[in-house]
Amino acid sequence: AAYPTDDGWLRAYPHLVAEDGCQAVLALRKSGQHSLYLPKAAIDRYQGNGALLPLLGLDYVLMGHNCLLLHSSVVEFSGKTLLFSGDSGVGKSTQADLWQQHMGATVRNGDRCALSVRGETFWGGGCPYAGSSGIYDPGEAPLAGIVFLEQGPENHIRPLTGREAFTMLFAQSLANPWDADYTDKLCDLISRLIQSVPIYKM
Repeated sequence: AAYPTDDGWLRAYPHLVAEDGCQAVLALRKSGQHSLYLPKAAIDRYQGNGALLPLLGLDYVLMGHNCLLLHSSVVEFSGKTLLFSGDSGVGKSTQADLWQQHMGATVRNGDRCALSVRGETFWGGGCPYAGSSGIYDPGEAPLAGIVFLEQGPENHIRPLTGREAFTMLFAQSLANPWDADYTDKLCDLISRLIQSVPIYKM
């Protein structure tokens, strides 16, 4: 849940409530000076194992630097980044492992890619949040392409363009539809990404 404030937004986490009713909230300020407030009575719940990372609004912070988070496994091969994206369980980690085993590629992250644009070039790399994969490599390289995975009876691949590519990228990005400015920036980055990088469905 998110609520507008005079200085930005208040993102609440209703599933993180202490016994006394105190709730975890993240104050997202226009100045960029964000604050995370945690229930003191339940502070031990957030210690270690990256438990705080999903609460820190990393997507919001990165968007201020022309960077979006895409749900994907991140592979670096021959100095380029290749992403495998799609719904949970579709085979992103499997594809990354195959590239590592058979091509000598490096898996940078098993669940999230930090996609940034500098000049006209998109860069892809690991980020501090990696879901259950436990792979948090901070390296990055220019983005060579994105492959959306689906399971089927036959193996085939085709390029995606226009609305289909946009829809799939938006669905796998961390979006904040309650914030119009954030959503506008996300849509702009996705549109630029489609024009700059080959995108496929396999």
